[in-house]
Amino acid sequence: MIQTKLEHVKKVYNHVKSNRNKSEYSKRRCDYAEYYKKCKVKNIVLYEAFAARGMLCSPYALFKEFMNRSDFDKYEHVWAIYDMEDNEYIINKYKNVSNVRFVEFNSNEYLKALAEAKYIINNSTFPGFVTKKDEQIYINTWHGIPLKTLGYDLPDANIAVANTMRNFLSADYLISPNKFHSDIYLKAYKLDGLYEGTIIEEGQPRSDMIYHADRDEVIDQLKHEGVTIDPNKKIIMYAPTWKGSDFGKPELGLNAYFEFLDKVKSRIDTEKYQVFVKPHQQVYRFIKDDPSLSGDFIPATIDTNSLLSIVDILVSDYSSIYFDFLDTGRPILFYIPDLEMYKGYRGVYFPLEELPGPTTKELDDVVGWINNIGDVQKEYQEIYNKNVEWACPRDDGNVSKKVWEIILDGKEGYNLRKADTKKKKRVLLFRGTMSENGITHSFMSLLNNFDYDKYDVTAYVSAGANDTAAKNRVLELNKNVRTLKRVGTWNADFKEDFMKEVFFETGIKNDFFMKQFPHDMFDREFRRCFGQTHFDYVIDFSGYSPFFSMLLLHAEGAKKLIWQHNDLKADREKVVNGKQPHIIKLRTVFSLYPYFDKIVSCSKTVMEVNKKNLQTPKTKDKFFYAANTLNFDRIQACLKEDIELKMNGKVYLVKTEQDESESTKKLELMEAPRENYINFVTIGRMSTEKNHLALIKGFAKLSKEYPQARLHIIGDGTLKQQIEKEIFDQNLTGKVILTGNISNPFAYMKRCQCFILPSLHEGQPIVLLEARTLQMPLIIGKFSSVSDSVMENGQLLIDTDEESIYQGMKEFMLGNVPSYSFSPERYNEEAYGDFEKLLD
Repeated sequence: MIQTKLEHVKKVYNHVKSNRNKSEYSKRRCDYAEYYKKCKVKNIVLYEAFAARGMLCSPYALFKEFMNRSDFDKYEHVWAIYDMEDNEYIINKYKNVSNVRFVEFNSNEYLKALAEAKYIINNSTFPGFVTKKDEQIYINTWHGIPLKTLGYDLPDANIAVANTMRNFLSADYLISPNKFHSDIYLKAYKLDGLYEGTIIEEGQPRSDMIYHADRDEVIDQLKHEGVTIDPNKKIIMYAPTWKGSDFGKPELGLNAYFEFLDKVKSRIDTEKYQVFVKPHQQVYRFIKDDPSLSGDFIPATIDTNSLLSIVDILVSDYSSIYFDFLDTGRPILFYIPDLEMYKGYRGVYFPLEELPGPTTKELDDVVGWINNIGDVQKEYQEIYNKNVEWACPRDDGNVSKKVWEIILDGKEGYNLRKADTKKKKRVLLFRGTMSENGITHSFMSLLNNFDYDKYDVTAYVSAGANDTAAKNRVLELNKNVRTLKRVGTWNADFKEDFMKEVFFETGIKNDFFMKQFPHDMFDREFRRCFGQTHFDYVIDFSGYSPFFSMLLLHAEGAKKLIWQHNDLKADREKVVNGKQPHIIKLRTVFSLYPYFDKIVSCSKTVMEVNKKNLQTPKTKDKFFYAANTLNFDRIQACLKEDIELKMNGKVYLVKTEQDESESTKKLELMEAPRENYINFVTIGRMSTEKNHLALIKGFAKLSKEYPQARLHIIGDGTLKQQIEKEIFDQNLTGKVILTGNISNPFAYMKRCQCFILPSLHEGQPIVLLEARTLQMPLIIGKFSSVSDSVMENGQLLIDTDEESIYQGMKEFMLGNVPSYSFSPERYNEEAYGDFEKLLD
């Protein structure tokens, strides 16, 4: 026995060791955790801009202003730099300042600085593993006023904003240039109702560089970086934003840059003007080593606002750079050849008519405007001034000074904004991976039925990088919800990691075990995921993950609820392909029940079964129930999208629909159930408890008597090969149809005549509610909690063996399965009322 335990401990030890070293990212986050625990917070200011591209943007402006303060020498000022060689010029400028230091991005020095800096400053986001300490002050300056849509206004927002939201919720201060931008934080990023930091609405620190940059110094740096600039000529700069739908993989557009340079240079007075292109920071990453780039391209290591101070005419598109240039009072021309395409996948906040300069798709127009720039400037002066009034009302060359006076000196009288976190109760619901199953659809349905006038709701979810279906379900979540997709993972030293794994293997057997658990690790993880946020209620709607159950238990001050979606004792003991996939993790989840305030089943009978099997003296009074709500809106929407195609005498339905671009779609078709057959249908993942093998055997017997009968199985899963073999062995090929998962199952279901669910055990199956909404005759197996899924004269109940399944299907053929009336609206009203009572 002792030898076996030692071998198991050794196995866990090796598993943890392997995981901590499996990638550079894993090593980095583990090293960071070590520094996090060992290093005390010191008088250090850490600056980072554009993923450590250089000394740039608002962090650079704040640094330069700090140099003017009397307390500058009290702090060590550390700059994170991705490429030291690219930044040689600017590094040399400050290398002799004794308390200024440069660290390579992602190096150990960088990780240590992250752990011990008193002030951490970023104009974008820190990596996913970074966790702000309570003693640290995080200042997020962001990087410009948006013309293009941001946050949850993006079509793929629920996934795209994951790390940005994580950073914003951790920030003590968000910097805003105006009311519009503050509203972007509060509304577009849905921080209102949740964010507990402060928005400083006193302008963009980076705008100070336009007022104070030294022209000769900027020109000297440009020459050092290889830009062929003539200090005696006026400067025209073309600065488009990044293009594409994926920020991590922008369209590079080099040909468009060269076309701009060639055409403009050939048709303007080059004795008077010189023309340069400044690619977006994100684009420059990918093109900086391209040998075709000439001295006409401005590198990303040059501070943009310092550069703008010497630019005479700016040509841009929907880049936020034009807002910064307003501080110069000089002309802006908008060259937007792809506006309609861009609006199709991204969107903009302002119509072209409100831009402070002329707009065009044609490069010829840009050339004409440059040659008549005086007239153009006069024509647009009024709208230019209006833009200055709302966009740059507080830019005065002293924004950085005001920011430091607020943060370091506590000076009052400035324009500060706070989110309203008291108006509604704050609820956090965890689902986890948005797999295709009843729990996911129950989760989505609940979110569609929430009272959003009363509750501020955050959904915490995950989706694998290659799981397109799960990601699509994340994107489909109710738009009233603040969706936080999990990004990054926990930080722990080796001992914490090891202890976590040991406890998750054995369970938390008693309060002594609970005290020995690495709670500091999970306190950090909660802060890493949710920043400074506090919730009134946290709900583990999954109920299957020890890690996330424990994580939610570290929500300070919140009422904590955990869901039970079926007979969990039976699920724990379930065997799939000779293994028990849930036995260890559910044992650990059960051991955490005493620490939740309520243990909630999806129906009264499921609650009674679980209470009988799982209650302990500490949990006997914690069992409650609330019925699943029904996603009636989804059913209606799917039925409206029911499109059938007729080819060669057959009817086809759309199985899946995938965006390939903004103008084309890839459609996968499947044959619809034929009208000349009697079609039975069932829905469920292909796993043991769904009882598909018995269903097929029962149907095989029916098929011999009724050759016109067909069985349709919607779903997928681990038992698919066994099911396919059973169909072959029973000579039912073509009579039992496996559809796989279908994005719109309701269009398929409604073409069938009877729904059958012969499951061995269930909770409260959503599929039965969906079938009732379609008014389908129902045959239901007598699983342990079936009484919560029946209605008077509303179904045929059968046993779950193959003979009973056969007899039940035969009863339908004989017209003996009853019809009924079902109101999904009334059902949802009652079900949601039960749920809301749990939050009293």
